[in-house]
Amino acid sequence: MRILRVFLVAAEETEVALQRFYGGQLGLPVLADGDRLGFGVGNTRLEFSPTSEREPFYRFALRVPRNRFGAACEWLARHADLLSEPGSKETTFKFPNWNAEACYAHDPGGNIVELIAHRGLPDESPHLGPFEAKELLGV
Repeated sequence: MRILRVFLVAAEETEVALQRFYGGQLGLPVLADGDRLGFGVGNTRLEFSPTSEREPFYRFALRVPRNRFGAACEWLARHADLLSEPGSKETTFKFPNWNAEACYAHDPGGNIVELIAHRGLPDESPHLGPFEAKELLGV
């Protein structure tokens, strides 16, 4: 299954910070569409629409190639504090039932952004060195 488009709402006052985070710091392509703030994430278009609603909240996962998980977590950690399990400093979470591992951070809107690599899927990257946004596979 591929998710082609994700529509989220964001508090109006976070729009500039979200654009700076996703488009500037993380380096995702910025995609304009009317009043929606959009970013390219692999095969997915991630869009935020402004709302006057107080603090909307989401948790969503960005897929990374299975051989680039460590580099992807380092990439995210350069731009946001990685979340750890309470009482632990461990920021990598393993999911044996899914054959996957993940790390998490908050974006400027308070959403939880997850990077996940599924070891059982064939997705790999030929890239070496520091991770780049263009390696993301989708949401």
